[in-house]
Amino acid sequence: MDAALAELTEKRRDAASATEQALAKRDDCRRSADLKRGENQILSRELGQAKERLDTVSWELEKLGEQAAHSEKKSALAVEMEHARARRAEIRQLTEKHHLDQQGLEEERSGLQAGVIDANVLMAQHKGNTENYSAQCAPLAERIRQAEKMIGDRSERMAQYRREMIELRRSMEQASAERPGIERDIETNARRLKELTLQKRAGEDEIAGLEERLQTLRHSVEEHLSSKSDLAVRCSEARMRRQNLQDRIVSEYKIPPDAIQSEPAPEWDAEPDPEALDAMIAEARAKIEAIGPVNLVAIEEYRELEDRNAMLTRQNDDLVKSKQMLLDMIHNINQTTSEMFAKSFEKINENFQNVFRRLFGGGSAKLALTDAENMLECGVEIIASPPGKRLTGISLLSGGERTMTAVALLFAIYMMKPSPFCVLDELDAPLDESNIQRFIEILKGFLQQSQFVIITHNRQTIGTGDVIYGVTMEESKVSRIVSMRFNKQGRPAPAPAPTPPTPPAPASPGAHTAASG
Repeated sequence: MDAALAELTEKRRDAASATEQALAKRDDCRRSADLKRGENQILSRELGQAKERLDTVSWELEKLGEQAAHSEKKSALAVEMEHARARRAEIRQLTEKHHLDQQGLEEERSGLQAGVIDANVLMAQHKGNTENYSAQCAPLAERIRQAEKMIGDRSERMAQYRREMIELRRSMEQASAERPGIERDIETNARRLKELTLQKRAGEDEIAGLEERLQTLRHSVEEHLSSKSDLAVRCSEARMRRQNLQDRIVSEYKIPPDAIQSEPAPEWDAEPDPEALDAMIAEARAKIEAIGPVNLVAIEEYRELEDRNAMLTRQNDDLVKSKQMLLDMIHNINQTTSEMFAKSFEKINENFQNVFRRLFGGGSAKLALTDAENMLECGVEIIASPPGKRLTGISLLSGGERTMTAVALLFAIYMMKPSPFCVLDELDAPLDESNIQRFIEILKGFLQQSQFVIITHNRQTIGTGDVIYGVTMEESKVSRIVSMRFNKQGRPAPAPAPTPPTPPAPASPGAHTAASG
């Protein structure tokens, strides 16, 4: 651009120099023409005077002819007339010559004037081109300055990125060195967690079985209690009968209770008589009364139940410990998640405020948690204040303002972890012209780290893309894709090879897809 400007400046100087020379030559021709015109006028006057003198001489000759006596004067006048005629012829020749010279000068003057006009036109064109290039130089210089500034900023960022890469490599090396131990710990914890999970499930199953068995035992205990009550009543009755029989035996037969218990069972060889049978029955009753109710397996049952209770107590303690460990792990996970969420939310909130001010040209916005004490389960409220409005909820804004606020939040979240590719489907549809321009400026800030595929109908957004794909339907039920690629100077470049017609697609005629990278 500087070389072209210098070349145009040099051409302008040459044109100005040629114009000055043509003007100087035109002035010289004009002066020469004026001089010739003056000489022509003098000769014309002299010719007129000569004609007058010739007429006078002719008149005098006529008079002299009448006066023959004046022959000498007539001869002198004839000679003078001859001289006048010769002088008139000479003057006529000079007049014709001067007239021809004047015509040549006029023609040369006309040619010079045409050259001057052409030179003026060329100079005006060069002057216009120079002014245009001068007008273009200012934005180009500004763009060059911005590019140099951008290059400086990029250089600083690259240096910073290199330093960060060195730190990251160190961190990666350190992490790689610590990775085997961490992986072993993770595997150990995973196995431990799996074992605990299995133990928990087994414990839950066992608890369920124990609860069922406990329920069964409760029913059995209730039945036993009922039976015990019946038995207690029956025992009371039997005790009373026993006591009555014992008292009767002691009183009637004078046999102590101990003797009744030590007596062996009778052996019958033949049918005893009633009296002997009564005596034996009385004796047996006395022994039974002396023995009383005795449970021989009560001690063994007690020991079994005590061992069972100890085992269940140990299992219950293990389950309580496992539950506490799981609760501690859940608490640690929730705490770590809360810290990560708080940092991410703070960063997104800061990005949201910056992007909102850039999109709206001012104003303020923020994100607020509905319950800061329970941030993992609470909601997020968006509070926005465009320029000229007070802080309010997003539901009270207009459609375009809500869209711009949503775009600001989208890009604020996208700034946390940008992806290589991003697809935007008619995100700019509700926006007006000024907001479209701000949206495009924000979008250009991400082109160094991401590529965007934008589906849009807006001309400004389409003009920003590097490649444009349009879907049209020239024939009924046959869609066709038309593409165009732009070069870096902003002029249309040759379009890629046309895509063959595709089957009917659900795209409306004239829908555009602009891919910006």
